[in-house]
Amino acid sequence: MSPPSRLVGGHSTVALSPWDTALDLVERLGLPSIAEQTIRGLSTGEKQRPGYLRALLLDPRVLLLDEPASALDPAATGSVEAIV
Repeated sequence: MSPPSRLVGGHSTVALSPWDTALDLVERLGLPSIAEQTIRGLSTGEKQRPGYLRALLLDPRVLLLDEPASALDPAATGSVEAIV
């Protein structure tokens, strides 16, 4: 399994370290804005995004999702769809 790489315009660039990969996904999923909140204070859609982060950090070859954007707001829907 190769290390994940950042995609820029559909083209991969230099392989990222696990830490950089995590930070990149946090930014792309819009998680910095909710990072300091407790899970109880999050909406359903906000609770979903950390789950996507955990799944994507494992760099899966296949990711099975059932209605991945069903509880997300339009901005979060766009970021999740762009990643998956």
